[in-house]
Amino acid sequence: MSEIRIRRYRREEDFNAVLDLYMRAYRGMEEYGESTRKAAKRYIRWLERHCDEDIFVAVDGERIVGAVFVDRDWHSLWEGDVVVAIHEIFVDPDYYGRGIGHMLMRKAESLAPPGSTIELWVGERNEKAMRFYESLGYTRAGQWKVWIRMVKRQHGGTI
Repeated sequence: MSEIRIRRYRREEDFNAVLDLYMRAYRGMEEYGESTRKAAKRYIRWLERHCDEDIFVAVDGERIVGAVFVDRDWHSLWEGDVVVAIHEIFVDPDYYGRGIGHMLMRKAESLAPPGSTIELWVGERNEKAMRFYESLGYTRAGQWKVWIRMVKRQHGGTI
């Protein structure tokens, strides 16, 4: 196995591999992801539009094994202001436990200006993900339907 590295997402070149990975990553948690390939395609295209150039993939050689989609200009209804939103992060289940989620989150957080709020949403039954985010300093800050809002203030401020 080669060294895992993070690189910028290449829209046309990476789209199908990211779509395939998304479908694999949400297997068993379909209530939180798109249930059909067609719906997942629409969702990833939506993410591309909203995240612009702030989409990164983790690669093992040429294989995409994780992805993160970040929007640095998201108007949060909860905050009443602009936040940095991590709209999506997923890792190949075959690569769980190898630090890829940490690498992707560090990259996402590096895009946030000091003092800004970083926001993400996680499914209410996805305790493993919530524990992961909490280990990175995120706190639970609200709920909407089946979604738990988690936030972190980037260095330079407090929540």
